[in-house]
Formats: sequence, structure tokens, C-alpha cells
Amino acid sequence: MTDIQVDTLRKEFSSDGGEIVAVDDVSFTVEDGEFVCIVGPSGCGKTTLLRCIAGLEHPTSGEITLGGEAVTDVPPQNRNLAFVFQDITLYPHMKVWENIAYPLKLDGVGADTRYERAQEVADTIQIGELLDKYPGELSGGQQQRVAIGRSIIRSPRAYLLDEPMSDLDAKLKKEMRVELQRIQQQVGGTMVYVTHDQEEAMTLSDRMIVMDDGEIQQFGSPQRVYHEPNNVFVSQFIGSPEINLLPATCRDGATVAVDDTDWRVDTGVDADSVPESVTLGFRPRHTTVERTADPDGIGGEVALVEAVGDENILYIDSEVGELRAVADIEQNPIEEGDSVAIGVERAYLFDAETGETVATSRRHGDRSEDQVEA
Repeated sequence: MTDIQVDTLRKEFSSDGGEIVAVDDVSFTVEDGEFVCIVGPSGCGKTTLLRCIAGLEHPTSGEITLGGEAVTDVPPQNRNLAFVFQDITLYPHMKVWENIAYPLKLDGVGADTRYERAQEVADTIQIGELLDKYPGELSGGQQQRVAIGRSIIRSPRAYLLDEPMSDLDAKLKKEMRVELQRIQQQVGGTMVYVTHDQEEAMTLSDRMIVMDDGEIQQFGSPQRVYHEPNNVFVSQFIGSPEINLLPATCRDGATVAVDDTDWRVDTGVDADSVPESVTLGFRPRHTTVERTADPDGIGGEVALVEAVGDENILYIDSEVGELRAVADIEQNPIEEGDSVAIGVERAYLFDAETGETVATSRRHGDRSEDQVEA
């Protein structure tokens, strides 16, 4: 039973320009058996945080505990954690089974036992037929499975993975996501997975940590983070296509004005709790688009249509700037050059100064009167 607790962790690096804070007073708990992704842009501190948990970096301050045991000052080799690096590091002169079983060799386990354990692990990750091949004979996805197998064989307390699929092509990434979830369910281990790919984080996680500038911006389930972002950064970083954001003025707590157009946002919050200057946000998937030459409310002309599967992503030149919307290709076949009216089914209000979320309209389908009207 191993959970991971991080308490007020801070990591600073010295540079010619002074101290650089890579991780800034971060606290969270990963429950036993949980799959948590740490996601954020390059340089946000996610890999440094993972390396501190592994013991490969020593924090400037703060505490790390594994299963209730304080390990902040424990050397990495004594933490019994498996670390899968971004670069696949296999020994080219060793067969697959030897690569998988190498940690057991370091522990002095005999060759026969090592082979048997390698066979068990290889069967778990569905590469049992590859044990006698060499890494150079494998595909990228197969090599990644070998690297994961090498981490599994030691029965570690937890698994730490640092962007292990960044070098795989799109098809292999999707296959490996499914495989990694299956492996995690079979071994039942705690996994912390670092990625800059929000799609990976959304599909893999039980819960996800969104980081920026060394700080945790939000920690929650993928659905919670997507539907209830804490701030503008989270709303922009999570979700594709990217959220629409417009500067606005709050009139009475339920109505905001974008330029000279009023948008009704029924949030159920007290008007006094919403600042006058806000940013109105709404996701392209929370819009309605109707072809019309005389829109009632916000209108515009479709400048570009990007077909993605059975959906069209519409880029609309509107009176309040470029807006993005998603429309079903068959149910709503909008074309470039069409004049359209744009409706919003769910919106967010962010404080224009701090970027924090101050109000969210109720979800589409709760009650029709709670939808946003333009």
C-alpha cells in the first residue's frame, strides 16, 4: 500500500542571474493505486517535481513521504521506485529478457529465476514472443514496452514516468495509452506520469495536476478540470480546440457586455461577488452555430473550416473578433463563407486582473433558462 505525499515542496536552482524557482511550495497526495498525470507547458517544473519524488533531485525545502515513510533525504536507490525516462535506454547487446530482468541481476538473482520472471512480465505487457530478440529488432512501441517491463519486474512501491511516449508517432501513442492503462490495472500500482500533452493527461488520468510556472494551478479529475477550470490558464491549456476568451464588462452579475453586445450568463452567484472587469470564456464545443443572413445577437462569417473526423472546427470572423466553434459535419454542414449566428450554451467568467474563475453558467441541459443567451 503506497501513496505519495508531497508537502510544501520547493526546488531552487542557482544561475548567473540569481535563483531560479523550478517548483514553488507544491503540496498534493497521490492515493495508493491511483494514476495521476502532471501536465503543463515546457519549463513549468513538472519533470523537476517528478525527479524530486524519485530522489534524483533534492528539494530546497519541503517533505516527501511514500506510504507514510519520510524519504526526502533517502537516496534514490533506496526508495524502491521505478522510473521510466523519456529516452528509451535499453542495452543493445542484451536480449529482451535480459533487459527486462537486469534489475534482478543487480540484486544477485540467478539466471533461471530471472528468465522466468521476465517471461511473466513480458506476458503481462504482451511481448512474450519477443524475449529472445535484441532491441534493434523491435519497433519503437515494443522497445517502450520493454522499458516499462524492466520497471515492473522489481515490484516497486510506485511508478514514475517522464514523457515516455514523446518520441512515438501518433498511432503508436494511442496504442500505448491503452496498453499502459491495462498494465496499470493489472499490476495495481501507483503511477505518476509527466506529459506536456493534454490529450494524454485527459485520457490516462484518474486525477491530473496542471502546472504552470512551478505552481499547481489545479488538481482534480479530467472532467472536473475541463468543465470547472480554476483560472484562465487551465481553461486555455486543457481542451481542444482552445477556449474562446473575450474581454467583457459585468453589468449586473448575470449579464456581461462584449463591446456593445450583451450576453446573459446565469450563474446563480451574488452579483456583488463578480468584478466589473471580466474575461468571458466559452469552449468551441459549448457553442451553437446556425446559418443565417440576419443573426439575432452575435454573428459572423466563417473564414475557415477544418474537418476533423465527423466534426468541423469553424473559425468565424465575428464582430467581437475571431471565434472558434465545433459543428457536426452531417447534422450541421457549415461551409466557408457562410453567415452564421453564434450561441453559447455554457460560459465562464474570469477576473480580468487575476485570471481566477469567478462564475460558471450551469451545464447545458440542466435547465434551458440557465443557458447563456446572446
